[in-house]
Amino acid sequence: MDSLSEESKLLYHMIMSETDEIYEAKFASYRARALAAAATATSKTRSTTTLGASREYCHAMSKQVRATSSPTSAQAISTIRSTAASTCTAAHTRVPAAASLDSSPPTTCSAECPGHDASVYAAAAVALIPSTAPNSFATTGDLVLEVAASVSPDGDIIDCMHISHQPAFDHPLLKNHTLQLRPAYHPEGLYDDAKSSLASDNGDKKPMLQLWHQNGRCKEGTVPIRRTKKEDLFRVSSMRRYGRKQHPAPNPMSVDLTMLNEGGHQHAIAYVEGDKYYGAKATINVWEPKIQQPNEFSLSQLWILGGSFGADLNSIEAGWQVSPDLYGDNNTRLFTYWTSDAYQATGCYNILCSGFIQVNSEIAMGASIFPISNLAGSQYGISILIWKDPKEGNWWMQFGKEYVLGYWPSFLFSYLADSASMIEWGGEVVNLEPDGAHTSTQMGSGRFPEEGFGKSSYFKNIQVVDSTNQLKAPKGVGTFTEQSNCYDVQNGNNGDWGTYFYYGGPGKNSNCP
Repeated sequence: MDSLSEESKLLYHMIMSETDEIYEAKFASYRARALAAAATATSKTRSTTTLGASREYCHAMSKQVRATSSPTSAQAISTIRSTAASTCTAAHTRVPAAASLDSSPPTTCSAECPGHDASVYAAAAVALIPSTAPNSFATTGDLVLEVAASVSPDGDIIDCMHISHQPAFDHPLLKNHTLQLRPAYHPEGLYDDAKSSLASDNGDKKPMLQLWHQNGRCKEGTVPIRRTKKEDLFRVSSMRRYGRKQHPAPNPMSVDLTMLNEGGHQHAIAYVEGDKYYGAKATINVWEPKIQQPNEFSLSQLWILGGSFGADLNSIEAGWQVSPDLYGDNNTRLFTYWTSDAYQATGCYNILCSGFIQVNSEIAMGASIFPISNLAGSQYGISILIWKDPKEGNWWMQFGKEYVLGYWPSFLFSYLADSASMIEWGGEVVNLEPDGAHTSTQMGSGRFPEEGFGKSSYFKNIQVVDSTNQLKAPKGVGTFTEQSNCYDVQNGNNGDWGTYFYYGGPGKNSNCP
C-alpha cells in the first residue's frame, strides 16, 4: 500500500509541477522510484489499492484545481468527482462520491495555471492499473459504469466506457451538455462515390479494421478508449505538452525558407483557400512509413482551418500517423487533433484532453489500423469526412460509410464556429536533422509521387462541403512542399478517382542530404 501510495504521489507531482524546469529536474528520480514501486507491487495489490490512489488524486485536486477557466466551487467539486469516477471505473473498484473531498475547494485559478483538466489526472491514475484487470462493473457513488477491457495484439488496452462518462465531459463548458447521438444532416452527395468505402483498391472488398477488433468489441452505449499507460507518461519530455503538437499547420501562402529547419516540420500537401468551407473529405492510402528516431513522426491527414496562421489559428485534423513518442511503437494509427489557439494551450490528439465527443462504439481513437498497404501489393485506404452540421453547428467526423465517430462542439472554436477559410490534405513529418543531416523518416510510402500506384501514397476523391451542405470537387487546388527533393506532391484528376494527388518521399537521399 505504501509503495503504491508513493507512486500516485509521484505521478501527481509530475503533472502538477509549477514549471517545466521543476519537472525536468525531478523527472529521472520520479521515474526510477515509480517504476520501482510498480515492480514491487503485485497485480492484486495494485488493483485493491487503487482506491487509496484515487482518493489522493481527489484530495490533491480539491486543493489545487487546474482548469482552463476559473471554476466555481460547484464546478470544482464536479470535476473532482468526475475524475474519481473515471479513475475507479477503469480500476474496477469503488470510491464514494464524496471520498476525501475538501468542503471548500478554490474558487479561482490564477493566470499561470497550466491548462490541464480532469482528463489528465484520470489518465495518470489509470496508469497505475494492471493490464491484466478483468472485465467488470464499477460503482462510483450513484453511478454504475461498465468497463470491458480488450487487449489488442499490439499491446493496446481498449476500455469500453459508458458514453455519458467519457473524458470529453471533463471540459467545464460540457458539464451540462446534451449529448447529440447523431448529426441532424449529412452532406448531400455523400454516398454517390461507390469507391470511397473502407476497402482495398484491388477489388477484394476486404474491410479496413482496427487491430484490437481481433480480440474484442465494445457494445452499444459505450465508447472505446485506448488506455494511457504509465509507460506513455514516462516517455514524454513535458507533461504540459503531453498529447499536443508543437508546430502550426502548413501555411502555403507564406514560406520563409530561412526558417525552414527551425521548426523541424516538413509537408507535402494539396490545398484550397479563398472561400467559406463547411467540411472536407478524402480517401487516404494507408502505409507504415519508417521513422528514424522516436521523437519524430510521419502522418497523412486533412486539415480544416480557420483564422490566420498566427496565435488565433483554429484547426480540426484527422488521418493516420506513426508516432513512436506518442504511442510507444511504430504502428499506423487513426488519429484526430484540434486546437483553437495555434497549438498553444488548447486541444490535443484523440481524446487525451476533453473536447471531442465520441458517439461510436466500434472505432477507437489512437488505435492501430489494419491492414495496411504493401509495395506492389494490396492497397488499402481510409475514408474520412469532417463537416459542420448546419442545424446544430457542431463539427462531425465520419470514418468510411458506416462509422459516424463523434463531434467537436462549435463553442470550442472562434473562427470555426462559423466556417473554415482553408482546407489542406497531405503529409507531414518531423525533421530533427539527426547528426546534422536531413532525417530519413519517410512520408507516405517513402516513395516519390512519380512512382505511381502501388508504390507511391495518394489521396483520392478529395472534396469540400460548400455553404449549401453539398459535397463538391474543390476548385483551384494548389500544392505545396518545402523541399521537393525530400518530399514532393503531384496532383491530377480523372473519372474514377476524381481530384487526387500522389505525395511523399524518403527524406534523406542523394538530392536531400
